[in-house]
Order: sequence, then C-alpha cells, then structure tokens
Amino acid sequence: MANLLESARVAGRFTQFLELAKQTGMDVALQSTGPLTLFAPNDEAMAKLSARTIETISGNSKTLMDLVKYHVLDGRYTSVDLEGLSTSTTLQGEDVEIRVDEGVLKIDGAHVVRADITADNGVIHSIDTVLVPESAALTMQSQ
Repeated sequence: MANLLESARVAGRFTQFLELAKQTGMDVALQSTGPLTLFAPNDEAMAKLSARTIETISGNSKTLMDLVKYHVLDGRYTSVDLEGLSTSTTLQGEDVEIRVDEGVLKIDGAHVVRADITADNGVIHSIDTVLVPESAALTMQSQ
C-alpha cells in the first residue's frame, strides 16, 4: 500500500490540491507515519475557485498553509468514524463541521464524493468543494 501522497497521486483526481500542498511543504506530512485523514478537494472542486482566488491564496504563505492544513485531521477517520462526529479539529486548528444529510457525508458543507481511499498512513476522502477556514476566508475577502 502507498502513503497518502502516493495514493492521492495515483488516484489522479487531486493534482491541483497536491500542488498547493507541495508549495506549503505539507506534501512531506502526507508521507509521514501519520495516521492522518485528508479531505482532498478533487480537481473539479479546485476549478470552482477563480484564478484571482488561487493567486491570492498562493501569494500569501500563511493563508495557503492554513487552507491546506484545514483539509487534514490528526488520526485515521473512516467514513463510519466521521458519521459519529459533529466536529473535528483540523491540523490548522479550527474545527470542521461533520454531518450526514440525506445519506450524504458532508464536511463543512462539502460532499464526500468518494470515501475511504486507504493509505498506509491514513485515509483520503474526496470532496467536491475546497474547504476554507475562517482565517483564510478573511484574508481572501480583503484582497
């Protein structure tokens, strides 16, 4: 089995998010012993962001780091584990809201479109929207 970074690369649906992770150095954490849970926005989710938003995020290292870390939990949480939670604290330090709505697992409103992609050091859940922590949202709005 592969680590989170390798598993995400092989899946081929997370190229843009993985590029942001590489810019922050979080790609190294995704290869660590973990365990970690990654809410990975697929490329379609990343495409929903405007070029200006991507430029703003990439141009501010703290905002970029906050954004990437907001997609990662410390620990291995399968979809079944997540369904039993209402919130969880991300590596960024803010909580994500977790709920099941009409049978769909949602993280801060983002739909989990593919759950439980396993890796040696954790699990990946593919999501259809980029998660934005409050701290990054404020920076992005002020640009």
